[in-house]
Amino acid sequence: VTAGATVCIAEGTYSFTGELSLSVSDVTIRGAGATTILDFSNQATGGNGIQITGNNVTVQDLTVQNTPGYGNRATDVQNISFSGVSVFWTDDASSTNGAYGFYPVGCSGVSIENCIVKGASDAGIYVGQSENITVANNEAYGNVAGIEIENSTDAEVYDNYAHDNTGG
Repeated sequence: VTAGATVCIAEGTYSFTGELSLSVSDVTIRGAGATTILDFSNQATGGNGIQITGNNVTVQDLTVQNTPGYGNRATDVQNISFSGVSVFWTDDASSTNGAYGFYPVGCSGVSIENCIVKGASDAGIYVGQSENITVANNEAYGNVAGIEIENSTDAEVYDNYAHDNTGG
């Protein structure tokens, strides 16, 4: 993948045995909606479903399923956007599920909007050590915690529906 690319993933279920990693900047990963499923049930390597270290990345309109680690992780990224992305684990908040559905850490310019998370063993949506954050219009349920913003600045968190979690 080169800078400026849009990676389109058609409807269907795609099984992975390893983490997907994106270190290139200015990339959009676009699925065809909730029926584009990235299934990590048989993942043997890597700590995340999708690991992003490139700047100016958008992930939209797909489902990440059954990761043993974090669903979507962005580390030290400038401008990361998740829109219309679902992260599901088959079992609600099981200790064998990944800790976070969305895990941007050390980022600036974070947007998580119109997403769904079910079954994280910690927080469905966790943003830490980041700044300029928008978390809006999401649903988080069946997790230990619904939404957690920690050690961050300039966070706007609104119009989310967090329910049936151990904590809000």
